[in-house]
Amino acid sequence: MSLSRAEFEALYRKLQGPVRRAFEKAVQKARSRAQINALVRAVEAGDIEAILLAAGVREGMWSIFTEQVRTAYSDAGFLIMASDLTGGGGGGGPSIDLDFDINNPRAEQWLRINSSSMIRGDGVTGGLMPQQRAAVQEILQSGMAKGANPRTTALDIVGRIGKTGRRQGGVLGLTGPQAKAAVNMASDLENLDRRYFTRTLRDRRFDGIVRKSMDIGNPLPQKTRNKIIGRYEDRLLKHRGDTIARTEVLSSVNAASDEALHQIVDEGLAPRHAAIRIWRHSFSAKERPGHLRMEDQRRGLDELFVNPITGIALPYPGSGPASEIINCRCFIEHEINFFAVERAA
Repeated sequence: MSLSRAEFEALYRKLQGPVRRAFEKAVQKARSRAQINALVRAVEAGDIEAILLAAGVREGMWSIFTEQVRTAYSDAGFLIMASDLTGGGGGGGPSIDLDFDINNPRAEQWLRINSSSMIRGDGVTGGLMPQQRAAVQEILQSGMAKGANPRTTALDIVGRIGKTGRRQGGVLGLTGPQAKAAVNMASDLENLDRRYFTRTLRDRRFDGIVRKSMDIGNPLPQKTRNKIIGRYEDRLLKHRGDTIARTEVLSSVNAASDEALHQIVDEGLAPRHAAIRIWRHSFSAKERPGHLRMEDQRRGLDELFVNPITGIALPYPGSGPASEIINCRCFIEHEINFFAVERAA
């Protein structure tokens, strides 16, 4: 009852796209709800909560995203239950039709806590709502420092309507540091600072006109700068969505894998002492050194894995602090020792 490395990678890739698109769709819906006049008044008052409300940001906007994460957890659980149930210790296991109980209280608790932490904080994503406040605060402070028109600041927050009739750019969905990066790019363009060319997520198609502007010492028109910054912000949003998708899918797949093994034991198909969990790393060149050294760590059903470098104990990959999770691609391999099952019988 375990996925191979190839099966894990295939599932991991398959689930990422829908999760990322759900995140981006949640942000786009918020943009479409923006009430500009109310937003301008909120900017004038410097009221962060009123700004968020007028910008279309509320906890419920993330439901489409958290539901997709729930689907990833469920899909992973069902696929893992459908995988081969093989025995350890040189013994082969029987063929058994298994079901993944998404309504198991333990599974429901994980989904509830994970959803809450993603939105309100303490999650690996840093808390989507706190991050929105941080991003808006960056733009508000920048606008006040420059003496910007409140309407300009409002559009810097929610983006500007493009040729498609939809808003593009803005800082909704971004983290505080990402919003700060957008502010810094705006400063680069305004001040003809060549640090602009160090920003890896910039749209390089604009490099020619930006370089010419800097060479002749004549800043680009504000409309052009807004377009360049908006494109940069959209790329930051995609990067944010990719990171969140990778992180949440990893957590969901490994949590579902762990839950599936618990359900096997709950059903009496194997005694607790026969269920073995094995840490497998991704062999990525960017993998954490501690995770590389955790390869082949074997633990019982409720035992913790330990990173030998950080000393941090982890239930499974995708759990623990952000320092152990972001962009990790380790997974858990399960092994059920059917010799022990037979002896227990």
